[in-house]
Amino acid sequence: MIISGLYIKEFRKKNNLTQSELAELLGISERTVQNYESGGVIPNTKTAIFRKTFDDYQKENSKVFLEKEGVKISIEEMTRFIMYNEAAFFNDKGFKLWFNDHINTAIKRFLEDQGIKVTYLGK
Repeated sequence: MIISGLYIKEFRKKNNLTQSELAELLGISERTVQNYESGGVIPNTKTAIFRKTFDDYQKENSKVFLEKEGVKISIEEMTRFIMYNEAAFFNDKGFKLWFNDHINTAIKRFLEDQGIKVTYLGK
């Protein structure tokens, strides 16, 4: 992974961070973040540190399953909701088929967005 100003800006926006929050995460000033995002040179001594910080941050925050209109739902919350309402969901065979198809697609997209290759075994 190449750390560029564009990468830093995309990472920040993807993770809904302000420049100030990203600066705190990276241990640099907000002005330095602004400088990097606008094309300033990122010292080689910083790129390895930034790469590790970005990787750690994404792993730590990858429990989000779904985000819509600013509301984040974790895999654990989704699972609890489905288990609590299992009878209502799965007594309807059509819904069960629809749900299985859509949940598999959503999970696959989520994992691929995190850089995880998804392979289905034995269908």
